[in-house]
Parts: sequence; structure tokens; C-alpha cells
Amino acid sequence: MSLIAVEVASLTTIARELDEAGERLHGMATRLRDATAEQTGHRGLALALDQFERHWDAGLEAVASEADRAGDQLAEAVRVYNHVEAAISRAAAPDAAAPGAGG
Repeated sequence: MSLIAVEVASLTTIARELDEAGERLHGMATRLRDATAEQTGHRGLALALDQFERHWDAGLEAVASEADRAGDQLAEAVRVYNHVEAAISRAAAPDAAAPGAGG
């Protein structure tokens, strides 16, 4: 007999952390795009950030999007696990009458 155990609370935590990481990455990409010499205090730093952002923008956005997607998928998995567990609990309840059983 095999056993499948799922720690729903852990999945929920990981899903939330992935969503937060995705939000932070999206925010970081936006801040890099919007960085000006006035904000950084140095024109050279602003140019370096702009160059970095241009080079890594697609990668940052891809990682952020994947974090969002993974978080959404884990949240859906939690919903499904909870639904299945509730259905099994109802079906296995001692007072659950078998279909067609007289009583």
C-alpha cells in the first residue's frame, strides 16, 4: 500500500511566498526601469542601472512571472487537496449511509 501525504499548510505558505517573490521582482524591475540620476544621486549609477535593466529585463520578468504562476498552481493544488480530503472524510464518515441501504 502506498501513502500520499500533503502538508497543505506548507503548500499554502510556499504559494504565498512565491506570490510575494513575484511581486517583489516585478517591483524591482519597475524601479530599475524608472531609476533616474536624481533618484540615484549619480548619473553613472543611473546609466549602469539602465544598462543592467535593459540586459536583464526579460529574465527578471520571466522569473517573476514563473514565481506568480507557480504560486497560483500551488494555491490551486491546496484547493483541490482540501476538496478531495473533505469528500473522502464525508464518504468515510460512520453515519454516511451506503446508497440503497435501508434504514
